[in-house]
Amino acid sequence: MRGSMFRMVHSFEQMAGLSTGTLGAWGPLVLLLVILAAAFIIILKGFALWYAARASQKWWFIALLVLNTLGILEAVYLLFFRKKESGEIEEDVEEEDEGGEANK
Repeated sequence: MRGSMFRMVHSFEQMAGLSTGTLGAWGPLVLLLVILAAAFIIILKGFALWYAARASQKWWFIALLVLNTLGILEAVYLLFFRKKESGEIEEDVEEEDEGGEANK
């Protein structure tokens, strides 16, 4: 396993145009961080595209598909611009007082 990881890091260094051994002992950590970041961004983009398509938000879908913002645009869309579905709980939840009746 260690040999294959070394070969993968060495290949990564060559593809990136780095001289052999530039990443040194940090090579496997850097490679792991790049893989984790890419996986997170792909998952975030998938959720954003899914919600934009279901809400028929064509321009958001195109922007999310075409622009690569490292997850920033996707996070902004999901947090602020996504249309809430009727089954989801809104942030303005009715609060109950001591008597058990809901205040509106």
